[in-house]
Amino acid sequence: MADTIRVLLVDDEAYVIDALKRHIHWNELGMKVVGEAYDGQQGIEKTLQLNPDCIITDITMPQLDGISMIEQLYQMNSHPYFLIYTGYDDFDYAKKALSYGVSDYILKPALPEEFEAPLEAICNRIREEQIRIIELNRLQKDFEESKQQLFQPFLDELLEGRILTYEQFARKDQFFSSMLAEKEYVVIGVHLENSQDAFAELEMKQQLYALYRINSLVLSLIPGTVYSPGFRSNTAYFLCADQTDSYSLDQLVGLCTRILDFCNKIDDLNLTVRIGISDIVHSFEEISTAFSQTQICIRESLDNEVMQYTNHCMKGSSCPPLSWIFDKDQLIDAILIGNILAAQQLLEKFFSHVSRLPAPQDIYLTPLLSELIGATTVSLLQHGIQYDSKAFSLVVQKHSTIHEAQIHVNEYIQSLIGSIQSRELAKNYQIVHRMIGFTKEHFSEGITLTEIADQLQFTPNYLSTLFAKSMGTSFSQYLAKLRIYKAKELLDSGKYKVYEVGDMVGYKNPEYFTKVFKEFVGTTPSAYAK
Repeated sequence: MADTIRVLLVDDEAYVIDALKRHIHWNELGMKVVGEAYDGQQGIEKTLQLNPDCIITDITMPQLDGISMIEQLYQMNSHPYFLIYTGYDDFDYAKKALSYGVSDYILKPALPEEFEAPLEAICNRIREEQIRIIELNRLQKDFEESKQQLFQPFLDELLEGRILTYEQFARKDQFFSSMLAEKEYVVIGVHLENSQDAFAELEMKQQLYALYRINSLVLSLIPGTVYSPGFRSNTAYFLCADQTDSYSLDQLVGLCTRILDFCNKIDDLNLTVRIGISDIVHSFEEISTAFSQTQICIRESLDNEVMQYTNHCMKGSSCPPLSWIFDKDQLIDAILIGNILAAQQLLEKFFSHVSRLPAPQDIYLTPLLSELIGATTVSLLQHGIQYDSKAFSLVVQKHSTIHEAQIHVNEYIQSLIGSIQSRELAKNYQIVHRMIGFTKEHFSEGITLTEIADQLQFTPNYLSTLFAKSMGTSFSQYLAKLRIYKAKELLDSGKYKVYEVGDMVGYKNPEYFTKVFKEFVGTTPSAYAK
């Protein structure tokens, strides 16, 4: 049932208000008189108090006339619908009233039925507006729910170091209103060993509820803004952000000890727990470093232990720095594509992490550089790309400072990119030609770019970029065009049904085949076959 439309009557003559209340069929219109005022000033006060949907008002009134009342309410950003009922027959006043959105203008005296059409029109407009508001609220709710679904991938990107520039980070942070920019960060991980009989014997609903309680406790205990993708494979990671110098490691260890105690006692399940705490980092680029530190702590901690990364390393543990601060394939792709900026950003991230390792840092630097540059060089050699042996030897030698090492590594990477860019484009076209040959041979098998990359021993990202540069179209578009071209040939033969053709060209879903076919041909396969 539609909400009753609330009406305020404003007139300096009481008998007019009384007549309106008695002679107009308010219930039939779905309206209700909620208040009355006897001049414009009272009209403003009643409007602010009662928030009516519609106001029926006179023009000529003491203290404040009807037009001035409407004007002041308009300036106060109050926009009920107005119906003027007046004996003041002045076109200039009527024109001014209409400029403030007045719905209609009725001259006194008037019969009750003369109000029916204007009031019905107002009711219809109000109800249409109410429906629009409900729909907008629903869309806003759906949008917010969609944002929440998209937020998890954003959180994963942060933890895994897949956001390379501050601009990307700030833009997504603003979109999600996550308030992560310009903060200090720490990553906490909680790992549960659920092999205990008591936990394993619980129903799935009870297990999930126990995990939910643990997750909620962490979110409530840790200060600042805390986000988590929840438990995955019995481990939950929490990205914690707060104002600079807000966190202290001693405080975090104390809070995590309380979390550990809660997990041990929850529902007498005797859960075995490991909790890892990263170092406190001060830029979004280092969040992935903190994430990896936490993973190391969880991996190397004992059962029912809280381990903090730096304290662990200081005790002489075999705790290595990160195996990688980023995926090596990212650096290799940047070199192959010739993206110097991306390569430099990745290296900056690498050296930023090394500079924050416990002293003495040189015990980490040489083996890390050897692994980084060695793996990169071997991969490039597999692609037939030669390297400068003199530059290579400068990189892997022992450096006196991190800054010196960074200079040599940057020079080496730039020499590799220069070597690649100076080579003839025939190499690229040869790779693309192999991609096309493999695609034409296997297009009916549901192949993917990842499978082709495995066959040619390149990364999918590199092949995707190379193909687009060489062919002027994406690989997915090329594959779709090839399949639709073959589909048209098969349909032209008249030997096969539509679903058979779709299957023969690699589309196992008939509906999806129809959708793609129509995008390229402009009609459905069935219509084309006729």
